[in-house]
Amino acid sequence: MNLRKMLLLAGMALAAVAFAAPAAAQAEGTWTKNHEQLTENATVEIHGFVGFATAFGGFGCPAHGMATLEPGATGHGTIDTFTIGNTEGCEGTGFLAECELVEHEVTEGLPYTLTATHEDLDIIGDITVWNAYDPECSFGELEADFNEITVTADSPTTATNLQLSGQNGIITVAGQEIEAEAYGEGEITPAGVYGVH
Repeated sequence: MNLRKMLLLAGMALAAVAFAAPAAAQAEGTWTKNHEQLTENATVEIHGFVGFATAFGGFGCPAHGMATLEPGATGHGTIDTFTIGNTEGCEGTGFLAECELVEHEVTEGLPYTLTATHEDLDIIGDITVWNAYDPECSFGELEADFNEITVTADSPTTATNLQLSGQNGIITVAGQEIEAEAYGEGEITPAGVYGVH
């Protein structure tokens, strides 16, 4: 069986069992600063490592983002920027194990909508990135597309460390679509100041 058929079959199998709960099912929270409800827009910086995983391997890189938290009764905000930092820190597994990232672009969706619940943060939008790899890589480029990513904090009221996960993503490689999950972790600057209630 050739690689394209394997990718297609794996994608179909994962699609049959994947399920993600909609963000709308959870009550919205409010942003806080030092345990008090936020009264004006606040900007936070996020540094970490993000990537995607499929049944055949995946790819992850150091990343940096900026977010705006909005005051009010609902915990809305935006992810304003998302960039890959040091490409030498990227890691591939499986079919991307020998690949080096040479170009990365967020092709659609910025800014992403950020909504706080009492338990986590939901990043919602057309989250689409394009990666180009070195000529020695079996695949010259791919596109990753997610509609929702969930972020959980070590402490909802004084967030410092974040864990990221996303299901039902699609990676398009050589014209084939593969089911994928997003993963990652990061730290917020300033640490321990902002949270949700």
